[in-house]
Amino acid sequence: MTRWLLSWVALASFLAAGVMQADGPAPENYFDSRWAEVEKAFQASKESREFSRAKEELRKFFSSESQDLKDLGLRWVYFHKADLNDRELEGLEDLFIQLNSANSLSYGVRSTRAWRHFDNAPMEQKAVLYRRAVSNEKAVIEGVVEMPRQAALGLAALDGLEEFRPFIEQYREEIDRAYSADPYRRSEKLLWILKLRADARDRADAVRLHAARLVEMEDERLARLMDGDPAFREATMNVLQSACEKRLAEPCLDMGRVALRQSKLREQQVKAGPRKQVAIPENGSDWLEGLRGLTGAARVKVERERMEASTKQPQ
Repeated sequence: MTRWLLSWVALASFLAAGVMQADGPAPENYFDSRWAEVEKAFQASKESREFSRAKEELRKFFSSESQDLKDLGLRWVYFHKADLNDRELEGLEDLFIQLNSANSLSYGVRSTRAWRHFDNAPMEQKAVLYRRAVSNEKAVIEGVVEMPRQAALGLAALDGLEEFRPFIEQYREEIDRAYSADPYRRSEKLLWILKLRADARDRADAVRLHAARLVEMEDERLARLMDGDPAFREATMNVLQSACEKRLAEPCLDMGRVALRQSKLREQQVKAGPRKQVAIPENGSDWLEGLRGLTGAARVKVERERMEASTKQPQ
C-alpha cells in the first residue's frame, strides 16, 4: 500500500537522482567528504547530547546555492531517520522548509511528514479521513497531499477496519481499474487483508493479527489458497514483507513458523507423488521459496538485534 504514497516516491527519486551544479561536475569524492563532515558533527552531537552541532552543519547544506548539497543534506536526514527522535527530525524538516520555501523538494518534505503523521495517528482519526475520502472521492492530509478513495480503502484494510468492508465491495470495480496492471484483483486482496486483520488496535497490531491468523490456519487449506488464489498469495507475501522487512519480531517469527510448516507439508506431498508447481507472478518463483527466503534472512536479523539489545542492557 505504500506504493500509494506518491509524494514519498517523488521525494525519494529527487534525492536519489541528484542535480549537477551549474558550473559542472563536482570534484571526485567531494560529496563523500561533505557527508563525512555532517556525520562527524552528528557523532559529536550524540556524544555531547547537543544536537545543535549537527543541525548547524546541516544548515550549511540546506542554505547552499548548490542543489546537490541541498539534496545531500536531505539524504543524510532520511538515512539517519531511525537515529533521530521526532523533535529532531521535524526540526530538521522545518529548517529545510524555512530555508527553501520555493524549492521543489520542500513540497516533498511536507508531503512525507504529512504521511508520517497520518501513519502514526490514532485509528479514530484515520477513520475520519477514510470516510471523507469514500464520500468525496478523495481526502487531503494536513492540507498537503491528496488521498484518493481507492488508496483510503486500501489503507483501511491494512488497519483492519471492518466498517469499510461494504465500501471495498461497493467500489471494487473502481479499485481494480486503478490497479489493472496487477495479476490479481486488488479488491480481493484487500478483502483478504481485512479479514485477517479485523479488530486490530493499530497498524502494528494489524500485522501481528494477520500473521497469527495465518499460523492458526490449517496447513492444507493455506497451501491450497497459496496455490490457487493469487489475491490471497499476494496478501500473505504483503504481511511477510511488513513483518520481516520492518523487523517486527513477533509476526516475523510467526511467518517463519508458517514457512516451516509449509515446508514440511511440501515434503510430504513430494513423497506422496508428483505435484504441480504454482509460480508467484511477480518473480516467477515458487511461493514457498519466497516465503522461506524472506523469513529465514529476517529471522536471523531479528535474533541478532535481540542479542545486541540484550548485551547493551545495564548490568
